[in-house]
Amino acid sequence: MRLYPIITEQVFFHFDSARDWLWVRDIVMSKKPPLVGPWSSLVGVFYGPFTYYLLVPLFVLFQGDPIGGSVYALLVQLVALTGLYVWIRKNWGFIPATISLFLLLVSPLTANIATFIFQSNPSFGLGVLWLWVLSLLGKRKDVGVVLAMMTLGLGVHTNLLFTLFLLPFLGVLLLIKKWRFSRSLFFWSSSGLFLPLLPQIVFELRHGFIQTQSLWSFVVGYNTSLGVSLNVWERLLDRGFIVLMIMNEFLTPFPHWATVLLLTGISLSGYFFWRKGIHPTQKWVIGEICLSIAWFLLISLTFNGQLKLWYMYWMLPMLAALLGWWWDMILRRGRLHAVLTILVIVGIGIVHIDHVTSGFRSHKQDTKLLRQQKRAVEQVMAMGSKETYAAYVYTEPVYDYPYQYLFWWQWQKNGKGPVAYGYLPDKYDYVLNKKRYDPDFEPVKIVYLIMEKDNPSSDYRWETWLKAFYEFTPTERFVLPSGITIEKRVR
Repeated sequence: MRLYPIITEQVFFHFDSARDWLWVRDIVMSKKPPLVGPWSSLVGVFYGPFTYYLLVPLFVLFQGDPIGGSVYALLVQLVALTGLYVWIRKNWGFIPATISLFLLLVSPLTANIATFIFQSNPSFGLGVLWLWVLSLLGKRKDVGVVLAMMTLGLGVHTNLLFTLFLLPFLGVLLLIKKWRFSRSLFFWSSSGLFLPLLPQIVFELRHGFIQTQSLWSFVVGYNTSLGVSLNVWERLLDRGFIVLMIMNEFLTPFPHWATVLLLTGISLSGYFFWRKGIHPTQKWVIGEICLSIAWFLLISLTFNGQLKLWYMYWMLPMLAALLGWWWDMILRRGRLHAVLTILVIVGIGIVHIDHVTSGFRSHKQDTKLLRQQKRAVEQVMAMGSKETYAAYVYTEPVYDYPYQYLFWWQWQKNGKGPVAYGYLPDKYDYVLNKKRYDPDFEPVKIVYLIMEKDNPSSDYRWETWLKAFYEFTPTERFVLPSGITIEKRVR
């Protein structure tokens, strides 16, 4: 479910993935680690740079092939899954550890996010670290406070809301437990929080705290760059729908009403199991896991935008752990329960695996897959191998980041390619350092147009985009199996 799409290059290399890979390209070529990552959806706020530092070795090892980013995503998830299995096995036993791991391995969502670069995908590992944090805090070990602060510091690099929402939770938890802070603990916990943030702190000092100001403007309602603003009732429905989407990853794709009934039954029976017959330390950790999730969802109601699914990736290992524990409690209730439990879990696995494999077949020609984009670029390179030409791309969203990278990469490998490439002629500002890497050129008489499928519901249509090339006459047209159209035009 994870290796097949990587081996066959049926992985997404879309807007965000390609933008991130271009950012890594700049780090490798300039040999200068940046203080921040690319811009986020919230104007004035940037992603943390840590993910991009980690991607550099994969970029070098795979000689710039974007599949290196997919390998990185896979490795990060495998490390997180290993850490999760070790934690559950150590604290709850072999059976819940095995069930939790199985549920995550067959989950379509976790399988998908292990195959392509996306800023929030590694936040899956934050949930695993948070489990270790709660376990250590339950045993009143100071190292748990240090690990908690380090986890929250790392959260800024992959999932800012994780840090913003759970930092107050940690503070309340430590106050309730009346934790005593020695000078040594204060130093190490502060270091755990601020060391991962050091590049961004330097950036803020150099740029007049631009991110801090933007975040505060968003909190008070002045920064509306995220677009949709929801009222309280819409937020409640939005959060509820997100929870249902995540739970379907573990309970198979039932209708929402069925998922609600299942979730209610699991919650009530889980509360009964939690109240009776488990060790106090295990009881405390399970309670804190549930409270962490509930706190995040409750605080999210103060966030007036939509709660994107990827903001919740950190919850996936925690929910899998809870379900593994719940199934284990069912197994212990007798032979019949054990047989039914095994049949249900195997059934979930079969349904999910079938869902993923059928997805491979139905999306084989998706134009956002790296495989199809490479074919389009290679076709243009073959058609224009003996010519001086430019190449332009129609894609949604407007900016052609995947093709920006792939054409640059072809230049690096072959020393030839289009002398100009973009979504429109003379557009440079959307790609950092684009002019530094592009070859010098004179106006060309030949252009190749790569056109992904036209979207009738969009304002950005073929007919609008093609007006930029009215001086060029179509002479040759080629349609790839994916539906990508390549057109040669001559002035």
